[in-house]
Amino acid sequence: MMNKFFKIISINLLAISLGGCGMMLNPLLMKQAEVEPNNLPDGKLGQPYYAKLRITGGGGAIASFKGESMPVGSGLVLTSDNPERPPGRDELVIKGIPVISGDITFRVSGALFSSADKGYFGKEYKLKIAE
Repeated sequence: MMNKFFKIISINLLAISLGGCGMMLNPLLMKQAEVEPNNLPDGKLGQPYYAKLRITGGGGAIASFKGESMPVGSGLVLTSDNPERPPGRDELVIKGIPVISGDITFRVSGALFSSADKGYFGKEYKLKIAE
């Protein structure tokens, strides 16, 4: 009787881990949501910069995000502070006043709430700041 109980529990746990709810627990099974646009508009040294990034194809709001390799002291920040929409829904913003010129390469990545299918996103960008 006990063996049958453990067998049923094991089968149910396997089904959950391979099914929708298991996607949240196993990132290897998750697909990636898309980050748009493909390219960012160029910026100009000392001039205000503002660009929207839209996360598409995911089922939930942005849970967390980061801008990897974005140079400290560049004058630019990655934020969910978008005056046109409630923060955290499906858009991120790169904004600021660039204080360095040249090519800035960085990666935007993060996770989404309530998304059994596409629970994370990530994309590398190259932003050109002219003098």
